[in-house]
Amino acid sequence: MASGVILPHREVPFSAANFHALRVGAPLRTARETQSLVLLEQGGVEAQQQRERDKIARAREYEGRCDDAFRFWQWVALGLAVMFIASVVLMIAVICIRLNETFEAVQSLSGSSSSEASSLKQIVEHAVQSAENVNAATANMARATGLAHATAEMAAPQLQRAMNETVGIVDDLRAFSFHPQWTVSTGGVTPVGLRSRS
Repeated sequence: MASGVILPHREVPFSAANFHALRVGAPLRTARETQSLVLLEQGGVEAQQQRERDKIARAREYEGRCDDAFRFWQWVALGLAVMFIASVVLMIAVICIRLNETFEAVQSLSGSSSSEASSLKQIVEHAVQSAENVNAATANMARATGLAHATAEMAAPQLQRAMNETVGIVDDLRAFSFHPQWTVSTGGVTPVGLRSRS
């Protein structure tokens, strides 16, 4: 078909597509093409409705799978929580049983013969002596730390003076390396550390 020129002997069916074709100069559609487009649009509406139904079905299926997975992980979390609570209760029971056995052993030692009581007394005395030894070692360590601190305080001025003298020697060597000269004198030292000629 030719461009969008309207011929006087033809009827142009009105549609949005033909109106747009007239505006941009595109070829026009005939009545037969328009009827087929109407049928396609009607089929398109049915296809669109079918696509919407399929989309809703897929969304429901996905939501169902998500709900199933969420329920599964809820059951897993519940099982883990129950196992954790059971393990805590079991540990508390084991601790109570061990404490009961320890108390029974101590009571049997206190009510038994004098030889067992004397051995228990020796164990307690040994523990007390160990604690006293730890206390003495701590006091000795504190005294050694104090002596090290006092030594550092005494050595600090000496080290500072040695560093200052080293700086002077380095300055003298640097000055000598730039201007090497030998000087024989009986003179003293200038404030910057260089020897003056007399």
